[in-house]
Amino acid sequence: MDRRSCRLIVAVLACIGLHLAPPAVRAAAFPDRPIRLIIGLTPGGAGDPIARAAAEGMTRVLGQSVFVENRPGAAGLLAATAVANAHPDGYTLLVMSGALPSSIATHKRYPLSLKDFVPLSNLAEIPFVIASRYGSLAEFVRDGKSHPGKLDFGDNGLGSPGHLISEKFVMDAGLDVMRVHYKGSGETWQALLGGSVHALFDTLTAGLAQQSNGKVHLHAVSSAARSPMAPDIPTFAELGYPGVAASAWFGIAAPAGTPPEVLDKLERAILAAGRDPAVRARIQSVGAQPVFSDRATTSAKLQTELNLWTGVADALRIEIE
Repeated sequence: MDRRSCRLIVAVLACIGLHLAPPAVRAAAFPDRPIRLIIGLTPGGAGDPIARAAAEGMTRVLGQSVFVENRPGAAGLLAATAVANAHPDGYTLLVMSGALPSSIATHKRYPLSLKDFVPLSNLAEIPFVIASRYGSLAEFVRDGKSHPGKLDFGDNGLGSPGHLISEKFVMDAGLDVMRVHYKGSGETWQALLGGSVHALFDTLTAGLAQQSNGKVHLHAVSSAARSPMAPDIPTFAELGYPGVAASAWFGIAAPAGTPPEVLDKLERAILAAGRDPAVRARIQSVGAQPVFSDRATTSAKLQTELNLWTGVADALRIEIE
């Protein structure tokens, strides 16, 4: 038997031995092959470059390839379902977003819950902003109260985070508005600019891109503090609406049942990637703020948002089949 054949046999036996080894031994060898980050969005939006920046940083930390796989559809539920059903070995992860808790809250019959995932870290956040053709938020609210049921409020899709946070604002402001659901951000902005709707909620990044035309005003952001991207725009809390507090965000989660040792390695790798100046710069280049957090903090954020959106969905009887 030649030397090449011997090396091949040794490699095969090593792979078989690792497969048959106890879970603790396999976890110690993690990762020994590429890791997939599945994202429920198409390439081009803010979430995709954020995920790819994190993947590149993790690759450098782990010494193993980490790549992004786009699997859009059903408000991110196709990607979430694929990861929930994946083998929990740490090689298939979910790039989650604020759409995960909002979808679970509104798709009540969908067989997914937060218990199907182990959140590993947040990655980045972009605050929501309310935009209208009114001069101020107070003016919009006054007109809405003077003409109940007459103002049209656009959103980027039934059950989306933008829809639910706008419903929370409408509830807190005591308004009665007409809802108009569009298929995405582009259509919603066209409706506002064309006068078909009076107001909308979208990410601050999208709002700043549209503000330059001079036809719309950005009144308030949904973050806890003013955004560095637009420090002149007040928060909802400053204007008397502290309950309107949520952001468009992205993070990473593993399937439930992933070994603790693997979770620890992944968490450390993501947090280390978050300290990489190149990763942070790329995230900031799409108008997002890097916000890397540990498992406990990320889990608490998910539960808080699920409670918030479930409360809104129940109050308004929003249920998507």
